[in-house]
Amino acid sequence: MTLTFRAQQKFDDMAQEKKQDLADSAEALSDLQKELSAPPNTFSAKERRRKEKEFEEETQDYENEKNRIQAELDERNQEMTRLLMGRIRDVVSGIAKKEGVDLVLDSNDAVVVKGRMDLTGEVLRSFAGMKPDQADLNSEGP
Repeated sequence: MTLTFRAQQKFDDMAQEKKQDLADSAEALSDLQKELSAPPNTFSAKERRRKEKEFEEETQDYENEKNRIQAELDERNQEMTRLLMGRIRDVVSGIAKKEGVDLVLDSNDAVVVKGRMDLTGEVLRSFAGMKPDQADLNSEGP
């Protein structure tokens, strides 16, 4: 299993857990809304106002939680991407040093590339061969 796959799987698991929490909250809101849809004589006016206020507050809490979770997921995704890119830079730097290469360009930035100077295959092999503890995306260092 590749490092990027493990990182993506971990992120997806966390996102799924958060989405399940939101789904539970949405279900509770739906139940409360169904209660409020009951015939007017089901509740006293005071009880109806209380339930309507509760529904409004729960709806606001749900929206706030949804926004918080989305921000948390976005932040975690950016953090994982940053750490992954750092690990990739470390691998590329090590290979470039070993091969005596002074300048390494991203394929998007390269104008002319000769096949004999392409380090992509070696970088991919080296990165794929990293042990999980060498490329742990939960820590800052290599």
